[in-house]
Amino acid sequence: MKRHSARLLTALTTTAAVIAPLAVVANAAVVVPDAPRTGALVQVGPIADHGFPTWYRDTNGIRLEGCTTLDDPLCSTLPDEVPNPDQPISYPNNFPGEFFYQLASASVAAGTAGTVDVGMDLEGAWATEVVREGDQMVFGRIRIRASTAPSGEYRITHPYGVDEFTATGGTGINMTEDIGTTPGAFGGALNSRVGPFLTWDTFTPGDTTPGGPGEPPAGYVGVPGELHAVKGSPYDTNFVKVERKAADGSWQVIGQTNLFDVQGRLAVNDGVDVQQATYSTAADGTKVVEVFATSEAGAAIKMIAPDLGYKAITLEEDSYEASTGPTTSHQEGRYYGRFAVKAGTTVTGGADATKIVIQNSGDVPVASKTVSLSDVVTVSKAAYDGSALTVDATSSDPAAALTVVGYGALTDGTAAFAGVDAPPHVVTVRSSEGGTATVPIQTSGPFTQPDPPVAVATVTPTRPLANQTVTLDASGSLDATSYEWTAPAGVTPTSPLDAQKLTFTAPPGQYEFSLVAIGETGRSEKLTIPVRVTVADVVTARAGAAQTVLRGSKVTLNGALSIGAESYRWEQIPNVEGQDFTPVDLSDATALQPTFTLPQMDLPIAPGPNSTYSAVAATPLRFRLTVTGNGMTDTAETVVRPQAETLAVTEARYRTRGEWRVSGTSDLKAGQRVAIVLGSRLNAAGLPTLGSARGQVLGYATVDTLGAWTYRGAGLDPRPSGATTLTVVSTMGGQVVQNITVTS
Repeated sequence: MKRHSARLLTALTTTAAVIAPLAVVANAAVVVPDAPRTGALVQVGPIADHGFPTWYRDTNGIRLEGCTTLDDPLCSTLPDEVPNPDQPISYPNNFPGEFFYQLASASVAAGTAGTVDVGMDLEGAWATEVVREGDQMVFGRIRIRASTAPSGEYRITHPYGVDEFTATGGTGINMTEDIGTTPGAFGGALNSRVGPFLTWDTFTPGDTTPGGPGEPPAGYVGVPGELHAVKGSPYDTNFVKVERKAADGSWQVIGQTNLFDVQGRLAVNDGVDVQQATYSTAADGTKVVEVFATSEAGAAIKMIAPDLGYKAITLEEDSYEASTGPTTSHQEGRYYGRFAVKAGTTVTGGADATKIVIQNSGDVPVASKTVSLSDVVTVSKAAYDGSALTVDATSSDPAAALTVVGYGALTDGTAAFAGVDAPPHVVTVRSSEGGTATVPIQTSGPFTQPDPPVAVATVTPTRPLANQTVTLDASGSLDATSYEWTAPAGVTPTSPLDAQKLTFTAPPGQYEFSLVAIGETGRSEKLTIPVRVTVADVVTARAGAAQTVLRGSKVTLNGALSIGAESYRWEQIPNVEGQDFTPVDLSDATALQPTFTLPQMDLPIAPGPNSTYSAVAATPLRFRLTVTGNGMTDTAETVVRPQAETLAVTEARYRTRGEWRVSGTSDLKAGQRVAIVLGSRLNAAGLPTLGSARGQVLGYATVDTLGAWTYRGAGLDPRPSGATTLTVVSTMGGQVVQNITVTS
């Protein structure tokens, strides 16, 4: 049974992990399976000439290399991913935009949910979808599609775990999880759920004889387009099972398969990485080159450097075995060479560095890395004494100039940088010949002392009057646990001198108080607080400026600018005499700054006619402040207006098969709810007149963080009822009437 491999496309991002369900999927959650995980991807191979890892290895020891060519039908990239598919693959001019180490998928016929597709890939791609050096990335992808699944709760079990979904709106499931999408951070894919690799199981589906027919071709995990049973799941779930939650809460299986389409090629090349290639001068004056490299065990790693006197010389492989009790550990894959340079040869680093080639001659084609030699930088001292950073360093090249990154040059290998208040935890010394060394610093010197408390005080009211209670408040002091007030002569506080708030009354005059804040770290500096007490010539109420506030937000009324006030009383009043208004609950009607919450607009209940619905009035709220003091009274008013909402409908469509599609936008991105109601003849409450189909609530939607909202659902055909328009109302007070488009 054959089929074409599905091409799985998505918009790539540069985040570490992306789970991107469409808006119609209310919830998408990864569920931890009951069984413990028993495998994963564990190792990234050396970087090849095209900038991607040569291979990835899993816990079963399987290594897969990227399918980057067009000439291998069992491991091919897609022709339309290559600029010129008629020419050989080459980097960077004719290299695919994406390719796969593993390409695996399964499709399940799941009854009323339709076809459920699951993709499980290890993919190489480019962060900006353009072939550009430095943008290479490899990520593990889990993708699940069920475009016709009706609303409901679903659970999908696959080789790499379990995912649960709550589908709403009747437009199915669409989830993509990409992990490892940071360019150059190829180890990020090891953290994905993909792994170990899936391979054909060694029997044909229906054949119960292990070792019988069904072996994949030598060197491959399977044949693309040929469905087959697989193995490799870390949870022993080598199948895809689709379940839907029933009304009684139980999970009912609606589809299952153990047939997969898998593609992958076993790595035949090992590659080679070079950790360090340096030059130095031995005690007898001989120029020396050292190379540190890694590859697979048993590789033939060679240095090619004709200018240094070596056409080809093999690096030594590590054979050290460290005793670890009953077993030994072998340091496989490490290679090292130390070579004397022929007499009279010039070796340099930096901009004109001498270059050598490190090869894995066993690879086909031969894997090569051209590297520039650099000198060896050694830091013998990096010390900080509380004020100066001292660094001593040397280079294997006497002519090299050394610099401490972020500070400056070393003179004769040493420097002391004064005036450093906060040193780095490490310093890096860089050479003009390409070498660098990073070491931690050693510290000494005086200990850092904790900061003492800081005294802060406020005066309320800000312009106190004679015989009015004045409060000095020290609650804003920093790191204080107790307080020490000093009052001037002629003033007797009405609260203790060690209280957080000091209160007093006084005749007219200029007074000076002081405060010391006390805490675990000591005493603050003394703070002087001048207070001028005057006689009120007049009492003036000031209720604060008018405010425009988002519905559902906390509102603070402010009478602090009132003059001569000794008491305050707030009341809510109509905008116009006799006009209805929305009553609110003030936190304290006698407070200087009472608060309340501006109500949201109510929405009609759903679904069905709503003849008893009454909307919150959209008019502004008005408040009156009455202040008294020195035997006088004054009043002032202020107003609080709900912030206006611009609500728009971008689509209002009814499909005759019984589906509504209504969507739009709001300029208030606050997560508010909108209700979609048939009709446009508005009643006093600002809603369509109710009765028959008019006034029928179709449903609700929520405005997302981008200001968009969407409703999908079934409903009445508007034509028999005569309704040709609908009205959308919002909890933020927005309202819009839109004509209905009827399509098939």
